[in-house]
Amino acid sequence: MGSITPTLEIAALDFIPRKEVEALAAAGLRLAGDLLDWLPRRYEDRRRFDAFPTYASATAVCLRGMVIDAKKSGFGGRRMFYEAVVVDSTGGVFGGGKITLRWFN
Repeated sequence: MGSITPTLEIAALDFIPRKEVEALAAAGLRLAGDLLDWLPRRYEDRRRFDAFPTYASATAVCLRGMVIDAKKSGFGGRRMFYEAVVVDSTGGVFGGGKITLRWFN
């Protein structure tokens, strides 16, 4: 394998699968140098956990808790979702924070 320069096309790199090359191109990344300038949208420090929220917010939080209930449900034919109820470890079901998580499709 030769050296990789910032002006080298990603498609010319044989160790990157074709599907990944197409996904990178769709994101506007065509050259190897483009990968160096591509930064994540946000950084999440998962070493620190936030307190359970008391109200809805658009701000992302990192929580740690215990799953007390989980189920797979559906509505309207083939549309499914998975739901889990998580409580913080300090107060239990009635005394602490509780949050319901839903994953669709």
